[in-house]
Amino acid sequence: MSLTCIATTSGDTHLPPPKPAVINWFFGPRPPVTDVASYVTQAMEIFRIYNPGCDQHEQAAATARAEAAYLRAYHPAGGQRQLLAIIAATPRGALLRQLQIPSLVIQGDCDPFVSTEHGEFLAQCLQGSTLVTLENVGHGLPIKICGRVVEMLTERFRS
Repeated sequence: MSLTCIATTSGDTHLPPPKPAVINWFFGPRPPVTDVASYVTQAMEIFRIYNPGCDQHEQAAATARAEAAYLRAYHPAGGQRQLLAIIAATPRGALLRQLQIPSLVIQGDCDPFVSTEHGEFLAQCLQGSTLVTLENVGHGLPIKICGRVVEMLTERFRS
């Protein structure tokens, strides 16, 4: 058994909040989603905030994923519930310190939602964990590094 944490947080309140652009996107006014095009427009807005500096190839792939997600199962209340769960969650740092399991913490150094401090704190809480900070990576896994992440996970699973 092992644990992998990617771009996440313990929820402990001493950690920095998301960047203002993230907060403004989630809590600011937005037009309602009425069709696939309006959904993709909003999905790409938050994608660009989460992934500063991503290239055209990455944006095209994200657009295709957003279109597919909308057509597969668009349910706006799901995203709202996820955001409320993040906000209302009990801090987990103390509980994580009780775990004794091989852990891998993967964190982007440009993540505007959960900054590097979140990954560093997770790694401190998880005894014997490995922290990998990915350069020029935001809140997601760009296609160009997926192979590297798969290699890290495969190595972790083998050990």
